[in-house]
Amino acid sequence: MNHSISYIVGMLSGIAAVFLFVLVIRLLCRRHQSISKILSPEITYDERQILSRGKAYQTAFIVLVGYVLSASCLDEFFYCPQLMSFGGLWLGVCLSILVFVSICIWKDAYLPLQENTKEFNIMGILISILNLVPGFLSLYRKQPFLVNNSISYRYINLMVGMLFLLIVLLFDLKHFYDKTAKE
Repeated sequence: MNHSISYIVGMLSGIAAVFLFVLVIRLLCRRHQSISKILSPEITYDERQILSRGKAYQTAFIVLVGYVLSASCLDEFFYCPQLMSFGGLWLGVCLSILVFVSICIWKDAYLPLQENTKEFNIMGILISILNLVPGFLSLYRKQPFLVNNSISYRYINLMVGMLFLLIVLLFDLKHFYDKTAKE
């Protein structure tokens, strides 16, 4: 790979900027304890939530391993490399995250005890929009979904945006279900 000198300088500058940013944040956190409490608030889950989250992690891990195993078998035996591409593996990660989150939501173990559901909805919708816009731009520009027989990296934002949209929808459905069950 032959990269120009400006590309290399740009990459090194970006890496240096990230390290500098992290260093400044760490120094500020050491000097001002209130900043560190804002950046890493005390998250409290009860024992039932912790056990449910552990089971959800286990199930999500099994789903991810099953996806990768299935994708590699499809690639090896039937020459179907789409799922073993970068975009295809991201599809498996999104599937695994969706399994984890859905189990946690249905077992009431997704939010800590003092968390506000309105903030969760706003953050989820914002992340979804920020990922769906570039994804829909790729669709609008008619960029191919498959490039060299593998899922294009340009559609990863669309997958992640749809993932967050599904998570918010699932969360709101559970919240609505709990409200109607109380009445």
